Order: sequence, then structure tokens, then C-alpha cells
Amino acid sequence: MRLADRIGWMKPSATLEINARAKQLRSQGVDVISFAAGEPDFPTPAHVIEAAAQAMAAGHTRYTAVPGDPELRALVATQTGASWGREIQPDQVLIGCGAKQVIAHFYHVALDPGDEVIVPTPCWLSYPPQIRMVGGDPVMVPTTAENGWRLTPEALKAHIGPRTRALVLNAPCNPTGAGYGERDLAALAEVVLERDLWVLSDEIYGKVTFNGFVQKSMIQAVPEVADRILVINGVSKTYSMTGWRVGWGVGPAPLISAISRIAGQVTSCAPAFAQRAAIAALQGDQSFFDEWMVSLTERMEVIVAGLNAMEGVTCRQPEGTFYAMADVRGALGRRPAGGEPIVDSVALARYLLEAARVAVVPGEPFQSPGFVRFSFACTLEQVKTGLERVGEALAALR
Repeated sequence: MRLADRIGWMKPSATLEINARAKQLRSQGVDVISFAAGEPDFPTPAHVIEAAAQAMAAGHTRYTAVPGDPELRALVATQTGASWGREIQPDQVLIGCGAKQVIAHFYHVALDPGDEVIVPTPCWLSYPPQIRMVGGDPVMVPTTAENGWRLTPEALKAHIGPRTRALVLNAPCNPTGAGYGERDLAALAEVVLERDLWVLSDEIYGKVTFNGFVQKSMIQAVPEVADRILVINGVSKTYSMTGWRVGWGVGPAPLISAISRIAGQVTSCAPAFAQRAAIAALQGDQSFFDEWMVSLTERMEVIVAGLNAMEGVTCRQPEGTFYAMADVRGALGRRPAGGEPIVDSVALARYLLEAARVAVVPGEPFQSPGFVRFSFACTLEQVKTGLERVGEALAALR
């Protein structure tokens, strides 16, 4: 059997792979605590589930228009425009089968083979392969914890070449939790405008922020980027609706129309009843989210403090998301009793899963070797127990 060459270099999602191994161990009766999940552990709000049931009973089980349910598109346009302080039309919105689909389709319409995309690292692991799938070249630009994990305008300028077409900006960022302030965004926007780049602004974690930090969009900082930015959002993280597969892109109408043409040949549309549930989520009572954020903030503070208390580990406090990116380079080079030295974060993650029964995601898939991502999308009790296990496992290394 002959398969396409791209299958040879495309690797499975590391987070899904680790989650699968953790679930396998659990099925065998092993008590595994997972710090690997990329989704909230809270249940989808009850009124959203009820809205989906009512939508199915009312016949919302067929295709919608490719760009999405007209009512949902109009609602996203209205709410996005209100938050930005500018008018957004429904034809500037495309509803996708999750935000991931819209991101992938953006590369189809923005890139020709050989075109380059600037990707600050550490980055969400799906950006590079999605770019490569359409023949583009991801240009990885490292950021550091010392600089708040933020891309600087100087670094952006230094990596722009004649084939550069776009910048990917994920804020708050998966996996680092780093947010960008208004000044940071304005400085990057100046380079974007000067070099005529597209911006893919992934804001799926935009409301999941801590201690008063407010993540704004680049278009709020510099309205002039409106003609060259696609803003990605959805209901997955804010409403704990990861499996419902409803996300969207907001951008210039010609770009949205082009993405719609691609979607029409690939997915047709997001599930009709899930789109109706998304309407209920956006229009319904939002008070539950404040309660979620109180819980997430407590978990974040506990996990960051716990990691920083471990020998050989440091961790910067994130501005948002439910991830903590720990520097574990000080813990590498040691060995478990009777075992081989742990030379990288992949080996460390494997050791923690087997020896401590804790699942974490190594930094390598995020383009950040020597680091480990801890998701605190689990209960506070699990956070505390998991930290105890990790601390004991690291202390056992020699």
C-alpha cells in the first residue's frame, strides 16, 4: 500500500497520545492523575445541553449553510463587534467544526507552496503540521520565560523574509499561558502593517485569564489591522464544549468567503444542533464562568507554587489558559534506581507516567525541549495529589 509522503513526517497529536495512554492505564485499574488534558473538566452548562435537545427535537439535524447558522453568525458578529467597539457584519463570520478547522482552512487560502508563516514558540502543536500540509513553511521564532514568553517586534522583523505571508499569534498561549498587553500588540501590529502580513489571531482562551489580566485583540490595539487579521474563537474552552465542535473565524468578508469555499468541499458545515447550543451558550446566563475562574485561579496558584518548590524545576505564573509551562532542565540528567539517565522532557514525561502515575505533556511537541506542560483542568485535590507524586518521583532520581 502506497500512502502520501506527508504521512511519513506527520506525527500523532502528543496530547491525545498521552491522554490515550493514561486512559489505558486507568482501564487496567491504575490510578492515574492527568495533567495532560487540553479541555476544561467542568460539565457543559445544563441550559446549553437542554438547548441542543430542543434543537434536535425541532428538526435542527440537517445541513446549515456552509458559513454557519445565520442566527449564530449574526450573534457572533454582534458580540464581537461590541467587544471591539466596531461594527462587524455577519458575512465577516464563518462557523467551523471547531476552531481548529477554521485555522487549517485559513492556511489553504492564505498560502501558496513555499510561503512562510511566523510561529512564536513554544506553540500549540497543530500549527506547524497544518502549515506544512498546504506546502507552507513554518518559521519558528523562540520566546523565553524571562521575556514572558512573548514575541518581540525585533524578533518578528528578524525572521521576516521575501516569502513571509502571515504571523500566528495565540494569546493567551497554549502551552505557556502567556498573555499580550496592549502595548505588545501595538508594537507587533506596526511590523505587520509595514510588512503587509496576515495575522492569524487565535483567541480561543481569551476569557480564561487570571488576577485581573484582560487579553485584548490586536484589532482593538490597532484598528488598522482589520483588513489583514483573522480572529479565531469558539465555545470549547469558555463553555466546556470541546466535543461539540463549534468554533469560528472573524475577518474581512473576502477572506471569510474564500475560507467558506474550502469548507464547502471539506466539511460542509458544523453540526446544526451544536450551533443552536452555541447560541444558547452565548445568550444565556454567564455567572457560572465566574465560579469556574475562581476554581481555576486557585488551582493555578497551587500548581505554580508547587512546581517552583521542587528542586530543578521553575515555573512562570501564566496570565491565562489552564496550563503551566515548567522548566525541568534542572531535573534532567538524573536517573531512577537501576535505570538510564533521563536525558530530555520526553523521557521525563514517560518516567512520571509510569513511576508516579501522572500524565504530563513534554515540551518537544510544542517546540520547547526541556519544558513540560502541566494542565490544571482537573480538581484541586487531583492537583495537590499529582504534585505530591511528581515531587516524590523527582526526589527519587539520582
